[in-house]
Amino acid sequence: LSLRKIPQERRCTHCKAIATSWAQSLAAKVASLPTRKLREGEYMEALETACEEKSKAPSGEDILQRERLWLCKYLLETIGEEEVWSSFLKFKDIPPDHLCSSEVRLCPKRQSRNQKDVFQP
Repeated sequence: LSLRKIPQERRCTHCKAIATSWAQSLAAKVASLPTRKLREGEYMEALETACEEKSKAPSGEDILQRERLWLCKYLLETIGEEEVWSSFLKFKDIPPDHLCSSEVRLCPKRQSRNQKDVFQP
């Protein structure tokens, strides 16, 4: 699988789902250890676990699951676990719009309220 083989409209959908999944996984990990900060290996494990989770796609849509898994690992390699963790600490979330539009540019970026979305690779 490669980025070019994933249709542009699905890249954005997958990216936003991945950002949400990462945020939920990190929040759960932080909540499970309220008395101390997460160690590097712990937040890396939480992110990798989120990547491995099955997509919420209906059964029989294995291609969507493969795309999401591949894209999740691609995003971790591209952005880096440390950057994802820093974003989570800063925002107490991983903002999907910021990550997917600004960081990796897998989603269209709004130019203004009066213009339609324009994809800017």
